[in-house]
Amino acid sequence: MITSKKQPTKQKISKVTAMIDEETGEKIPVVQVSQEIDDRDFNFHKIWFGHFIQSLDTITSQRLKLAFWIIDHLDSNNKLSMTQRQIAEQSGISLKTVGLTMRALQEGDLPFLRRLNGGTYIVNPDIIFKGNFGKRMAVLYDYGRANTSPDSTKKNNVVTDITTANKENKKRNKRNRRNRKNKRATA
Repeated sequence: MITSKKQPTKQKISKVTAMIDEETGEKIPVVQVSQEIDDRDFNFHKIWFGHFIQSLDTITSQRLKLAFWIIDHLDSNNKLSMTQRQIAEQSGISLKTVGLTMRALQEGDLPFLRRLNGGTYIVNPDIIFKGNFGKRMAVLYDYGRANTSPDSTKKNNVVTDITTANKENKKRNKRNRRNRKNKRATA
């Protein structure tokens, strides 16, 4: 699919110099402006082929057609918000094939997608993602939160434990500062 979106650019003043007018001898200030491309990975689908092939290895023909149909219908957060029945109707693939394929795409060491709720799936941004680096990192975070495997639960618990520890440290530091302030005030 070809899009006509313009890549964002920034204008930056690189230097200010003076030119001398040959006729009058007058110094004229000149500003040199350069344009920089803001984001080099703008508006592309990025596919990590090793992961892509590994996750799609178990599906063929109609199933592969469905995988590419899913890619074409993702929103900006790498999500597909449709029930399997809606997917079947809109893709022209049987409901049985859609069901089998969606289950197959969620299995394995590196699943192609995960189910968030009844009608929303998120595609693994380590396999394919459309957008810039910052957006991909946000989607990776959402994708990690959608993971229900025991390993990811441990990772999420570690993050929660670190967050809790940071909050407790902040409270302790605040309490210590208050105590020092009170000691100074009474001394």
